[in-house]
Amino acid sequence: SWVEYGISFKFKGYWTDPDTPKAAINFTNGVFKDIPYSTQEESTDIFTAKVGGTNFVATDISAIEINDFITIGALDTNLNNLSIAIKNTLGTGSHTITNTVGADVQGYYEDVNDEYKAVSGNVTITSKTNDRIKGTFQFTTNGATPFIITEGNFDVEY
Repeated sequence: SWVEYGISFKFKGYWTDPDTPKAAINFTNGVFKDIPYSTQEESTDIFTAKVGGTNFVATDISAIEINDFITIGALDTNLNNLSIAIKNTLGTGSHTITNTVGADVQGYYEDVNDEYKAVSGNVTITSKTNDRIKGTFQFTTNGATPFIITEGNFDVEY
């Protein structure tokens, strides 16, 4: 299918690197036209957790296998990002998150201020097939005030 009508847009772009600040740029009169699109079936994927005791309500869940990892992540309405990365060779069982480069299991939380890496915690894989993984997770991040991620659950197609 093709979009038959042009869709116009405008936005203000901000440079987000605080070490090299740049002025905001206004983009105006943008138009998308004749863009192919496809519909997507509603997903049954699940990704839930609590961040500091508050429910993380995922509005967009993504799961992909890339560079030997299954990366599962989600955004909430405030564009906070919660994600875990699991080495694709790991099977069912409990796997410890460590604060080492290239660890088999990793966790991340990103808010408007920064990205925080898990320094401790675990992921338990309860089921894994060639295209679906299910389990639980919990971790604590680095940062001056660490984020405590609890009651994490995932059941996603990748």
